[in-house]
Amino acid sequence: MTNSTSKSSTKSNLKAQASEAAAAAEDEARDIAEQAKATATAHADAAKASVASEVDETAEQLRDAGRSFDEGSFADIAASHLADNLASAADAVRTTDLSSLQD
Repeated sequence: MTNSTSKSSTKSNLKAQASEAAAAAEDEARDIAEQAKATATAHADAAKASVASEVDETAEQLRDAGRSFDEGSFADIAASHLADNLASAADAVRTTDLSSLQD
């Protein structure tokens, strides 16, 4: 083998190794990004569930407070209406797909 052929072969080998290393790094970066996305989604889902639960509890407390007024009174009706709206908000939080909000 001549010196120039040896240099050309070495260059080709180095290019091939660099290409393989770049592909491996790209695959690793993709895997890490997917893991991060899955973790973020899990945390977001847990936060959604917690918020929805808190809002549901507040709605129930408001219903209980409304029951302390005379049935059919303005305060009773208002408390019931507000509680229903809070419960609807809790359901919306619980069922909203957060990935759809990114757009």
